[in-house]
Formats: sequence, structure tokens, C-alpha cells
Amino acid sequence: MPSTSQSRFRPLLLLLMAYSLATWLPQPGVWLREFKANAAFLDGIRIQHVMLALMLLCTGLGSTPTGLRATSKRGGQVLLYTALSWLLPALAGILIAAVLSWIPGIPIEVRLAVLIVSAMPVANSTAGWANQLGANIPLSLAVLMGATMLSPLVTAPIVNLGIYATGLQRDGVNSLPAWGNDMSTFFALWVLIPIGIGIGLSHTLSKSTLRSLRPKAAASSLAMLLLLNYVNGTVCLPGLAKEPGQFVEPLLAAVLLLGLVVAIFAVYKFIRSRQIQSQSSNADQPASLLVNKPADEFSLLLAVVMRNTGAAMVYTSTALAAVPLVSLVVLFYTVMQHLFIGTVAGLPKPKAPASSED
Repeated sequence: MPSTSQSRFRPLLLLLMAYSLATWLPQPGVWLREFKANAAFLDGIRIQHVMLALMLLCTGLGSTPTGLRATSKRGGQVLLYTALSWLLPALAGILIAAVLSWIPGIPIEVRLAVLIVSAMPVANSTAGWANQLGANIPLSLAVLMGATMLSPLVTAPIVNLGIYATGLQRDGVNSLPAWGNDMSTFFALWVLIPIGIGIGLSHTLSKSTLRSLRPKAAASSLAMLLLLNYVNGTVCLPGLAKEPGQFVEPLLAAVLLLGLVVAIFAVYKFIRSRQIQSQSSNADQPASLLVNKPADEFSLLLAVVMRNTGAAMVYTSTALAAVPLVSLVVLFYTVMQHLFIGTVAGLPKPKAPASSED
């Protein structure tokens, strides 16, 4: 049965509701953000970490052995998508940081924040949105895991490259504190392990159990995604409602960055489609075998647009605690990217080809 317009836009409507609550009823979210549970081997487990882990575990449950085997045979595609998940946003970040330097009154910290956001790995929340978009879940998880594991080696060099490419070093920004061991531990504990547990369960549980469990897991994943956005929104949205004038530059930077990331993705997709048409006209196989499936294209869209702003917040609140404007750009990009993907999730989807997955 085709989904109604209301059901298609349900994730976006729920997301808008979460941001409305964050704006006008922030107290519970503030309490959740500040709540910590101490453990012998971990200093201050935050409830956001637990919600993130549950969301990723639920998404891992949504993968299938057939889909995982198919993805394992497409290592080149995983590598390409992982590379594009950094290259396209990094290009957008460098261009926007350069454009902002021409606008009078834009603080240096805002330009630096643009570079930091654009250099982040794929967002953990792509796991939650993959269910809502109808993306290729095994492919999305593979790109998420690959980018996550590489981020300690890749993110800081990309930011430093942007600093020199945009001339920020002339303004006193020489380099960034290392993207180091604390972030690597965070990714290992709260990203890689939950995904691995979810995938492991999808291999060990019976088909009948998984059929009854997956709808609940998808609903739980969406609930965690909404709750995380509510909690994160309480940082900036109440202040934005009270004194919007103080947030113009960070909001402008986030909107420009997201707009250019989407535009560059559209250009890449157009070039790729023309290339595929050229290949199909010279090949014996039909064009339908050369075109990426819609689910794959949604996975690439998520990988390129969705930045790991949660990791960026952890990084900026520790390494760059003295420059709050950086954190504001991160928070506004968080809001904008979720609103954009929520809107895309509500649009009619192209019909996917028949699949043999479980």
C-alpha cells in the first residue's frame, strides 16, 4: 500500500515537534544533557551516549545477511562513498570559509567552525535516517564504520588543510589540537561496538524473530534520533528564540555550508549520471545494470550531507572551549541537516528494483 503524504512526512513533523519542545520546554533536555552515570572504567557516561548506542544497535538489527554479503562484495563502492563523504563536504567547507572571509563582520571563529564541521566523518544519525529514507542499510553502516575508524587520521589534516587554503593562518589560526585518543575511544565504545552487536544479532536470531523485531527496532531508532535532537536543540534554540540577532553569523554559516554541500552532491550526481549514460551507450549490458539503485543513492546522500556534529561538539567543547561561536555553528548545522534529510524522507521515493534479501 502506498504511503500517504502524512505518513511520508511523519519523521519531519516529529522532528519539528522535537525542536519546538527544545525551544519552549528545554528544562528536561538540559537535565538529560547534564546527567552522568559513573562507572569504574569510564568517567561520566552520558545519556546521549546510551541513546546513540541504542540507535546504532537497532539499525544493525535492520541489516540482513544477504545485504551484508552483497556489500562485502562491493568494497570499491564502500571506499568510493567513504572518500566522497569527506571530499565533497570538505570542498564545500573550504569554499564557504573563503566566501565568509569576504563578508564584513564575520568572526574568524565562524569560518573555523565551517571547516571543522565539513571535515567531520559521517554522522552516527545516518543509521537512524537510513531506515526512514529507504537507504541501503548495510552500505550505510559500512561507510559509517569505515569513516569512523579513519576519522582520527583524516579529520584533523583536512581541517588544517582548510586553514591554510582559506588564509586563516594569516589571522592567527595556525593549527588545531590533535584529533586524538579520547575521540577514538568514543567512536569505538559508542559507535563500532553497538553496530557490531546489532549486526551479530541479525545473523544469529531466527528469521521469524527478526521479522517481528525489526519494526520495533526501526521505531526505537527513530525515537532515539528524535530524543537526541531534542536534547541537542536545547543548547541553542531557546537563546535563538529570545535573542535571534546574536545568532545571525553562525546560522548564516550553517545554512550556506549545507546549501553548498547539497549543490555539490547534485553536481556529482549529474556528472555521474551522464557518465553512466555514456557507458551504457557503448556497452553490451543494459543501462539499468550500470545505474546505482535508489537505496544506494540515498546512502550516498546521507554520507555526504550528514556530518558527525555530535563528535564535533565533543571536540569543540573540549579542545576549543574558549570559542563558543564554533559550537553554535556546529549546533545550527545539526538542526539544518536533520531538517533537510527529514524533508527528503517525506518526498515520494523512486521504486526500487526487486531484491532477494531476507
